[in-house]
Amino acid sequence: MLQYNILNQRLEALKAYKNLNPTHIESLKEAIETQEDLELLRINPIQFGKLHAIPKSESIDLFVHAVKVGILDFHYNLLCPFCGGIVHSHEALDNIQSEEFYCATCNLTAPTTLDDQVEVSFSPNSAIKKLNLNPHNSLEDYLSYNFSSNHVKAKPHIDLVLSLIKKFYVIEPDSQIELEL
Repeated sequence: MLQYNILNQRLEALKAYKNLNPTHIESLKEAIETQEDLELLRINPIQFGKLHAIPKSESIDLFVHAVKVGILDFHYNLLCPFCGGIVHSHEALDNIQSEEFYCATCNLTAPTTLDDQVEVSFSPNSAIKKLNLNPHNSLEDYLSYNFSSNHVKAKPHIDLVLSLIKKFYVIEPDSQIELEL
């Protein structure tokens, strides 16, 4: 549920930064108000800028300042170098403590290199909009939730993952399904 009063208060604080274009701030507001929760889960400021005709540096400035005033939160996602799966997500860079991490999908251990395996993304601050996500609603939701759309190598590897999935069932609580293997 979107908290309009809090959003509007924090947008006013964002407008105090004179280096930010008011039209760009309005684009961010509209996105938070209208986009589906899965679209808001991991917003890429560069893709957002392209979509709204905002120069790259200005889009990044907009997102960083939006974090400062509490509109958005940072996320540091550890991406598997092969499948693009999001293995871990942290809200602070210093929470990443290991030199390597394990991807269960690919059954491999990868080095934690900041330039290659750590993706920075943004989502609305939970005081503004608590995202209602269920990655098990459908196969599409599962893939959107668990794999980064920003990973360049991901498409062939997601195709491989999809080839390994024979069926995807959503089983409601207190119900059962019979599977034949």
